[in-house]
Amino acid sequence: MWTQIWLLASAAAHLHGSLPWIAADALNDPTNQNQVLVAYREWCLTDRRYCAQDPCVMTFQGLTALYGVPLCLLLIIAIQFRFWWRHIVQVILCIPQIYGTLIYFGSAYVKKFDKINADPVKFWGLFFGLNFLWVLIPSLMLIQSFGVIAKALKAQQGGKKKNQ
Repeated sequence: MWTQIWLLASAAAHLHGSLPWIAADALNDPTNQNQVLVAYREWCLTDRRYCAQDPCVMTFQGLTALYGVPLCLLLIIAIQFRFWWRHIVQVILCIPQIYGTLIYFGSAYVKKFDKINADPVKFWGLFFGLNFLWVLIPSLMLIQSFGVIAKALKAQQGGKKKNQ
């Protein structure tokens, strides 16, 4: 159940992160007080690369919206209905989540965090802490998937040896 909640939150976060692709005009209109846009502008106070439409962040968020959101939703379905291919999708989703987050951190580091708010709460709590969840949780999910896949492969190999 916690995995499905995480996946739903992840899909929502990445849809929210892709707002520059979806609603650039509305985002740049300060009179628009839509709560989703207000929350996005608040995130921009933590990481100014978002509202500045930084090419790295725009590319990262665009690709994540295209692959990450659908895979999160597909994985929720696979878990709910116990589809045999669940762990294949989980691996396909988790590796890019970890890799993308490391690129996200790395691209800020290369620029000496010049676009990241230095306030300790915004830097450590939001920029690092919140985003680190996309390293930690997918890593735990990978470990889970590797365990399930390894167990299935061992069982298959054990069955082949008995039949030989």
